[in-house]
Formats: sequence, structure tokens, C-alpha cells
Amino acid sequence: MAGNLIEKKIVLFAAAAGLVASPAFGILVRDDRTQEAYLGAAQDEMFRPVGKVVRNGILRGGGVLVSERFVLTSAGNVINTTPDEFEFEFNIGGEMYDVASIKIHPKFYNDPINGADLALVELAQDVPAEIKPASVYGGSDEMGREAILAGPGTSGPGAGGGLFQDGQFRAGTNMIDEVFDDGKIAWLKTDFDNPNSSTPNPLGSDTPTDMEFGMGSGDFGAPLFIELNGRKFVAGVASYFTPNALYGSTNFYTRVSHYADFFEDCGIIVEVPAPASLAMIGLGVLLSGGRRRR
Repeated sequence: MAGNLIEKKIVLFAAAAGLVASPAFGILVRDDRTQEAYLGAAQDEMFRPVGKVVRNGILRGGGVLVSERFVLTSAGNVINTTPDEFEFEFNIGGEMYDVASIKIHPKFYNDPINGADLALVELAQDVPAEIKPASVYGGSDEMGREAILAGPGTSGPGAGGGLFQDGQFRAGTNMIDEVFDDGKIAWLKTDFDNPNSSTPNPLGSDTPTDMEFGMGSGDFGAPLFIELNGRKFVAGVASYFTPNALYGSTNFYTRVSHYADFFEDCGIIVEVPAPASLAMIGLGVLLSGGRRRR
């Protein structure tokens, strides 16, 4: 039994590592939706800080600006690179930026399945001020929320077949069906529900969101956003999927709030937004001048 589990982990890691190295799959889409819908969704203002991690001109995966100089991506995109930072660039807004340094989470052990699949890439040049960094989520209210992801790479239908690559970003939505956090590693999990069938359905409801998607290798390192109190936060980083990128797959995102110290060590703010009810109470006090009725 233990041997089977080890073999399964090796197969999953080998698949994940191999897919990261080549821009195979990107966001896979619902068969009953158009590619134009997913392409259009990726043009939303919220995705301005999202870009591509590139090594020697080859796509490694996605990433997102989380401070003036730091890009958050998956450790799997940049592992075993020291001192090869000069081989990497970050493409954001169509512009390429050199990499000054790479910080991989110390608990990433060359295997995303073991968790801590996070890296902070320091850019050598400033990104224009009009591109605002994304906010990093530090709370614990992800479960059951609709999540949003924009990823680069090849695309195609969730049923399989007809894959193609055009290097464009596509954005879609999914529900966070499970939050796993055992104190050592932490995941946000989604699945790719089939609009034409309730099976297979690994997690949660079998009803897909309107813009349901499946994560693929071209998406590793891309940010998973959630919305709270009208603001978007990076809650997860695309890490791996199993058993494939098609309908019925389970998608694993590193839960960033579990690793708050990693961000804070680089001077990156991790935010814990107040619940909406408390925010409204605060707004009421502000509007009343902070006075109580007597």
C-alpha cells in the first residue's frame, strides 16, 4: 500500500514537472462556451499585474506582481535555477523585465505535492506605476467562494481534443470546493465540472460555474483570486492537477495565507480584510462621526 502511494506521488510529480517544462495545456474551457468569452474575460483590469515567467525565451508559467518589484509564482517554475537568474524574465503588459533574484520557499522540496510551491521573483527594473500590485490574502474565508484565474498557454475543450497554442491569456471561474490545511501544508482545491454530465465529479457540487475551467500546465504559478468586500485578493497559486487537465480533474492551489511569513520576510503586505458586516459597522461609525446615541 505504501509502495503504491509512493509510486502515485512519483507519477504525479513527474507529470507536473514535465508539463511545466513545456507549455502544453493552459486553461481548458467548457465545450458549450466560446474561446472569445475566456479571452475577453482575461482583459479585465484586475489581471493587469498578471504575467508570464519565461526562461531563455520559453514559457514556464504564470505569475503576478505582488509588490513594486516582487512577482509571485510557483517554485516549480524556477527550481534549481540558482545562480541562473539571468536566464529568466517576466513578461507583463507585453514588456519584458529582467530578474535580479529568486527566493524559493525553504520548505519546497522539489515536489509541489509536498506543498510550499511558492517563489518570489525580484525584478531588476521597476514596473510602471499604473500597474498596481495585487493584494495577498491572509485570511481563512476561502471555502465555497467563487475563484478567478487567468493563465497562459495552450487551450482546448474540457472533453479533450482540438488543443492549440496562441500564447494568449484566458480567464475563467471555479468554486473552491475544499480547503486543506494540516499545519504543515495547505491547499485550495477546485474541480473541473462537466456541463453535460454529473460524472466524474470529485469535489463539491456537480454544477459548473458559467465560465468553468480546468487548470493546465501552462497555468502553474498563475494567481487564483477571490473577492471580499468588493476587492480582489490572491488566495492561491496554481500548483498541479490530477489525473489530467480534462473534465473531472482536481486542481490544487498553494494556499498563500498559510505561508504569510514568507511574504512578510520580503516586505510584502499580507492582508486580512474585515468581514463585510464589520466593515459596514465601521463605515457607520465613520459616517456618524464616531459618536454613540445617548
